[in-house]
Amino acid sequence: MKKKIFLICSLNLFIFNVASSQNTLLEILNIVAEGLNSNNNTYNAPVPTLKDLGTVKLDVNSTSNEFWSGGKSRNYCAVPVPEGTTKWFYRATVLPIESNYSYASNETLYYLLSNNKKVDLYAPSPYGVNIKFFNHSGEIESFYQGLSTYKSYQQLNKTNTRTTLGTIDFYLPKFWIGVQNQNQTEGLKVIVEVVALGNFNN
Repeated sequence: MKKKIFLICSLNLFIFNVASSQNTLLEILNIVAEGLNSNNNTYNAPVPTLKDLGTVKLDVNSTSNEFWSGGKSRNYCAVPVPEGTTKWFYRATVLPIESNYSYASNETLYYLLSNNKKVDLYAPSPYGVNIKFFNHSGEIESFYQGLSTYKSYQQLNKTNTRTTLGTIDFYLPKFWIGVQNQNQTEGLKVIVEVVALGNFNN
């Protein structure tokens, strides 16, 4: 009976996670479409454009690997948010650590947003990660070193997510995305893509 209840709960969580992510993608596409069409006014305001801020792959070891072999269950990347950004978007995809997968050129977040495309989200790993957002180098370093005293943006953080999309609707010149694996046995890889919307000089 317990196994049946667990299976039903797991299935419900999976459906909720995928459905929520698809809704988020639709919301993001609407935001981008509104931003790119905002030049339809009589004031000749600058036309917002999309800018690809890059893609990185972050390996995060299992917690047992960290304890016994000196691996790292936490990793991070800097987000080079350019001046003129009004919103920026990210997608984080969780894979097995041994995976060499990369999105095809017509499946990247930048391509999808630039072409207002809708696609199914790719979530091949049954395991999730915690994703946290920081705007101070000291805080991200504390997070990376495994300390519990770091401060992050609680309202932006994601817990145990397999694939997620999100929108950050404010500009800060320095930003970091941290990834944490809490699985005891499975190492994971996370593809992080970031795209900005705004008025850029170059």
